[in-house]
Amino acid sequence: MIRTFIKSMACVFAVASLMITATSPSAWAQDKPVPGVSDQEKAGKHSADWIEARITALHDKLHITSAQEKAWNDVAQQMRDNTKEMKGLIDNWNSVAGKLDALDSLKKHAEMVEAHSKALQKLIPAFEALFNQMSEKQKADADVVFSGHEGRKHRKSE
Repeated sequence: MIRTFIKSMACVFAVASLMITATSPSAWAQDKPVPGVSDQEKAGKHSADWIEARITALHDKLHITSAQEKAWNDVAQQMRDNTKEMKGLIDNWNSVAGKLDALDSLKKHAEMVEAHSKALQKLIPAFEALFNQMSEKQKADADVVFSGHEGRKHRKSE
């Protein structure tokens, strides 16, 4: 149950926060050029390596111009900061996985959701500043990247 939640949070977190980080290294799989499982394994599953690859991939997909670099750097730094914070929570959760009763498990879920929300609230102003500098084409590309479907296989609801 914990692993399933972590994987589902990964998709949401990745999409909504420039797709900041995910909540579990195994859930960070994306289609190329976004780092996938094999890339993650090669990077030693270190979140810092993964997020740097993600930042580079997003920079390319969004066609960031030299005039937009300062705003992009603010977004990238927030992504790094959010990744570091989430990794601490994930590591803590993993250290107690299998030892939690139902109530404590729910509390851990709530802690992750709250941290995710706070991370998004920190990222939004930085991304908004960048988004406001983007061309219409870049905004359309961003819409695709952040639509929740880029590189992900979602089940269609029946």
